Amino acid sequence: MESIFNNNPDETLVERSVSDDIAKKQIVFDIERVHLVKYLDNSHCDVVAKDSVGYRNYRVTLEHNSKFKHYYRILDVSETQIESRYQR
Repeated sequence: MESIFNNNPDETLVERSVSDDIAKKQIVFDIERVHLVKYLDNSHCDVVAKDSVGYRNYRVTLEHNSKFKHYYRILDVSETQIESRYQR
């Protein structure tokens, strides 16, 4: 996940459509540090990261397949509101 937030998506870990969307929309992450990766279920996790404005939460959707080099690949990333007061 760090590769995507460092603006250098690893093709073995990130679905090509996600990489293409990031390039097409010219999305640039300005993340200082990934603080927390929280497991939600088999195909979702939350990533809490800090940037110059404050903390942000990203919902990451994963695709699992034993044929993948790392057994999963990032399928989608979307920013969500931080829900827990202790994550702020």
